[in-house]
Amino acid sequence: MSDTTLSAAERAKTSPDARPASQVPGDYLGPGRVLETTPTGGVLVSLEEGSQVEVSLALAFAYQPSPGDSLLVAGRDRGWYAIGVLAGSGSPNLSFEGDVDLHAVGGTLTLSGDEGVEVEGREVTLSADTLRTFAGSLSEKADEAYRWVTGLVTLRAGQSRRVIEGEDYNQSQDSIHLAKGTVKIDGHQIHMGH
Repeated sequence: MSDTTLSAAERAKTSPDARPASQVPGDYLGPGRVLETTPTGGVLVSLEEGSQVEVSLALAFAYQPSPGDSLLVAGRDRGWYAIGVLAGSGSPNLSFEGDVDLHAVGGTLTLSGDEGVEVEGREVTLSADTLRTFAGSLSEKADEAYRWVTGLVTLRAGQSRRVIEGEDYNQSQDSIHLAKGTVKIDGHQIHMGH
């Protein structure tokens, strides 16, 4: 079998420069370059002196390494662990079972993303004394929308346009329409009064 058809794990066993983990002298704490992930869930890495060992992930967060990543490796004999990410292109993932409470005690919680922030769930609830939205463009789409306001609703816009495909029904105790220019009412039939 040619070397080009061997996996990284097989090359680690057959390469004259590679040594098994049990032959790496002394304690080791340093970088390890990711070669590939193994079927057992470990990660095959190349240490600074050229040894290739399989490490278990022991990170404080969920992370899926990619080939070429640099991990902080600690170990001796047959116990090898990746305890940090020095440089990586993989995807960190936080996943919890059950309910999760994220709380900034006495401060402000800020979530930001250079390419955007997405919130997805079967039901999303926003609760606040004051809710502010700032955007260059705002788009909303829903099958149905309901809004209850006990006080005053104020809309200030440069222009306003509404297109209703069906019936447009408005009901109020009093209705006042003011225009500085022209008021136009156009319809096939116009009914006024009772």
